[in-house]
Amino acid sequence: MGAEAVYEYAVADFPVVVINDIHGGDLHLEGRRAYALNQAT
Repeated sequence: MGAEAVYEYAVADFPVVVINDIHGGDLHLEGRRAYALNQAT
């Protein structure tokens, strides 16, 4: 799926967290970086 693709899915009982934003941000990667910085100090 590209940025211009739009799909709609109907799901039930499937808890999810979206970690990628429209600007290319990745919450998973940001969290790993923050954890690594905290461990280094």
